[in-house]
Amino acid sequence: MRSFGTINDLKYDKNNDYYKVLGIAPECNEKDMKKAYFKLAKKFHPDTAGPGFEDKFKSISGAYEVLSDEG
Repeated sequence: MRSFGTINDLKYDKNNDYYKVLGIAPECNEKDMKKAYFKLAKKFHPDTAGPGFEDKFKSISGAYEVLSDEG
């Protein structure tokens, strides 16, 4: 089973804009955030996009995890 890590595996970078990673505006609602996440996760998942996209998938998953916990 492949492990994609958790948010703790990502190094915090104040220049890392989680909203930009997901391609959403900071004022978007939870539904739109979830929709954007699933669209990107499907596109960049290593099983569909190939093994070269693991880091991109991790950053997308990490951004969604951080932003979805803000509520």
